[in-house]
Amino acid sequence: MPRVPAVLLLFALVLPAARAGDPTGLDAVRDHLRHGMFRAAADGLGAFLKAHPESAEAFEVLAELRLAKGEALPASEAAFRAVELGNGENRLWSLWGRMCLEVARSLRDEGLPKERYVSWCASAEKAFRTVIETDPEDPDVHWRFGLAREWQGDHGVAEQFYDLQIERFPQHPAGYARMGRLFANRANWVKEKPEEVRRLRDRAYEFFRLGLEKAGEDPELLFVMGGVREEDDAPGLALSCYLRAAEAGPEFRRAWDRAAEQADPETVLYPLAKQVLAKHPTAAVPAMWAGHCANRRAPGPGERAWEQHAEALRWLLPAFEVHREHEGLYKEAYLAAQKLMGDDPARAVDPARGVAAFEKLHEIWQASGDAANNLGFWYREQKRYDLSLAWYLKAVERAPESQDILNDTGLIYLFHFPREREKGLPFFEKTIALVLHGDQKPERGYWDALENLCKHYTEVDPQPENVLRFAKMRYEVTKGVPPYNMSQVAEQWAKKARKALGR
Repeated sequence: MPRVPAVLLLFALVLPAARAGDPTGLDAVRDHLRHGMFRAAADGLGAFLKAHPESAEAFEVLAELRLAKGEALPASEAAFRAVELGNGENRLWSLWGRMCLEVARSLRDEGLPKERYVSWCASAEKAFRTVIETDPEDPDVHWRFGLAREWQGDHGVAEQFYDLQIERFPQHPAGYARMGRLFANRANWVKEKPEEVRRLRDRAYEFFRLGLEKAGEDPELLFVMGGVREEDDAPGLALSCYLRAAEAGPEFRRAWDRAAEQADPETVLYPLAKQVLAKHPTAAVPAMWAGHCANRRAPGPGERAWEQHAEALRWLLPAFEVHREHEGLYKEAYLAAQKLMGDDPARAVDPARGVAAFEKLHEIWQASGDAANNLGFWYREQKRYDLSLAWYLKAVERAPESQDILNDTGLIYLFHFPREREKGLPFFEKTIALVLHGDQKPERGYWDALENLCKHYTEVDPQPENVLRFAKMRYEVTKGVPPYNMSQVAEQWAKKARKALGR
């Protein structure tokens, strides 16, 4: 089997330390992983690996984390390291085989020729064979062995192992799904023989129906069946399969996305999502679809125009409390809160709910200062400057390199705290430095910081030469910028500076 370079310990060295050596650390990591909290999982796992660099179990979890992030090749490396450290445990061999199959799957999905992924299938086969020799009762190892053979082109052996999986584990759905897919593939290969196509398709559906009868409404089985229905040019039946898969597996995202491609999300997915959420109120995928559709639907009869956004938050926030790194939930909840607040606070439709939502988003979503920035703006427009400043400072903590946030924070001091106006200067200076000495392109916050520096060096600490310098920079970056010639602002400050210098 291929030797994988043992470079995985670098992962432990670059992650932040947190509760190193905590015996419950891996349980917490697994919990984070189940809820899609990858940053939290990586932090906890890095700490654990620092304390236990030879832990096979930790590398097992690392493999699952990397696979969940879509990193199949690094996942296979972590899994192989787990095998090395695990003294031949079947669970770890099975893990490595599964990760090898995921690498092969990613290469197949890219449309690469078989020779690019067949060696990964062979490695997976060796791993599963090792498991079968000592523990033939693993319900997944047989069908995965068959898949490894199928992708190497040996469909006869694949069928034998799928059949063996069905025989030994009749209530396990994977064998039925793979066998049905195998017969559907054979039908695709003989399209010039209609009778044979029909026979093979019927055989495929026999396995799907038997699997549903024996194993129940399995999401993967229904999803595979939907794909075959599509190939049979039966979009209605395919959609039915995808919707059943989505209902059976609330977090089975592929089914939701495929259904959205087949039908109007608002009329089909929206009611399904609400139905599923009644049973699983914190499920991320249906919550995201419910929030997405609610945010975009037209108000119903007798409904006020903003109430759909309040409804979106009712679906989104409970799920976001659990899935705290789910970007889709964050974006939809952010949009809903923004709609409730509006661009003009004087015309905000439900400000109390919007403020509460932004506060919750700031608490949960650690990756952005946008929620705090919105609250800073809101309280500034309400003339509640102490609260405004507090939220702007929280925004800076989260986004210390945001031109807009830095400028707005300095602006609060400059315009609304007469005794502390000089405290705004460092925020403007950092905004400028991000462009002049960093790698950022000038944005609106940069333009405004230049203007605010002109104001600072005119009114707070009179230095007309500095005013001329920053006015020139403002002129150059905004000349001709719509909706009006913004460089005129720079010209006005330069005029005042020249007058102060007697020019």
